[in-house]
Amino acid sequence: IGADRQSVFYISPEGDDAAPGTREKPWKTLTHATDSLKPGQTLLLMNGDYWPDTTGTFSVDCGGKPRRGKPDAPITIRAESERGAILHGDGAIVPLSMWGCSDWIIEGLVLMNEHNPDVPQGVDVGTIALVQGGHDLTLRRMLFQRSNHFRHSHVLRIIEAARVLVEECETYDFYHNAFEAV
Repeated sequence: IGADRQSVFYISPEGDDAAPGTREKPWKTLTHATDSLKPGQTLLLMNGDYWPDTTGTFSVDCGGKPRRGKPDAPITIRAESERGAILHGDGAIVPLSMWGCSDWIIEGLVLMNEHNPDVPQGVDVGTIALVQGGHDLTLRRMLFQRSNHFRHSHVLRIIEAARVLVEECETYDFYHNAFEAV
């Protein structure tokens, strides 16, 4: 990335997707932010609560539009203040999900779901974080809390992915499975 290109972007629950993604004028939705990132760039989540109905969820499918990092230029998602950015689910929606992504680093976020009996049955309903496929991913210093105990949900589920580092993470208030790697 050249010196004239922005390499660090910001997002805030009070942001605006028409903004340039600077600290003074951050983006608002996680979809817009993650769609905009290129290898070597960093997204800093400013303090606050990120809800499915306002900011969306962290859901990235790298199989469609190429959004993979590179070994020497990963895509980094980080809380600006460690554990100051809280991504919520509603008891059904997975707050963080990644499909087929490579060379991403996720750090310092709090992820939580809700105990909600009124959500549909299904695979991974109420799970907190899901990684399917891909390789060379890092989840570091994350706090996973409250998978939906009314469903057979997971704290972190890793499916058919290679070289996923889960480091210095904590989990609280789970009912069925904490970590599952298949």
